[in-house]
Formats: sequence, structure tokens, C-alpha cells
Amino acid sequence: MKIPGPVEINTAWRDLPVYLRDHIGFIAFDMVFQGFLSGQAYALEDRVLASDDDRGEAYDRECKRLVELYRAVEDAVPDLFGPEGENPDWAESTASPFHPRSDGRAQALGGAS
Repeated sequence: MKIPGPVEINTAWRDLPVYLRDHIGFIAFDMVFQGFLSGQAYALEDRVLASDDDRGEAYDRECKRLVELYRAVEDAVPDLFGPEGENPDWAESTASPFHPRSDGRAQALGGAS
């Protein structure tokens, strides 16, 4: 069993259909832009939005994009992440009854899938 490294990840990315790479790329691009708007990584004087409300809304959009990015990537490459609710073939067995992507784990943690 070998944990996938940069070569395997790059191959998985290249093997995705162009429309899916574009979709994932757009999500990542917009997430970074929303982060820029939120000003989270900048000193107060370097922020581009003066309004706390506007920055807060941008931060919320950034967080939503991050969740969307995880789901899009995980769903696009089941060989790396495993099918929904299961570990990938390369993964070691774990003692946890819940897979990180299973509905059961999300519900156990008080969230929705």
C-alpha cells in the first residue's frame, strides 16, 4: 500500500475532464478572491473593504467555497479519496466507525452532509 504522492495527484488532476478542472479551478480562484475581500490575511490598513459587514459576508462566501472545493475534488477523484462513505483502496484500516465523508460522521458531529 502506497500513499499517493505528487505524481499520482498530478496524474489524477490531468486525467480530469477539462470542464471539471475548470470548475474546480474556478471554485479555488473565487475562494482566494473572497479571502482577499474578507481581509483575514491582511493588516487593517491593507484591507480593501472598509465595512465589517462586507468583509464578514466575503468571509462566509470564502468558507462556503472551501466546503464546495473539498466536495468537488473528493467526488471527482474517488481513487484518491474513496467512494462516498468508504476509504480508498490504498488507505490503511482505521478503528473509527465513521469515514470522514460519511453522513453518519457528519450527523455524529452535529452537522449535515
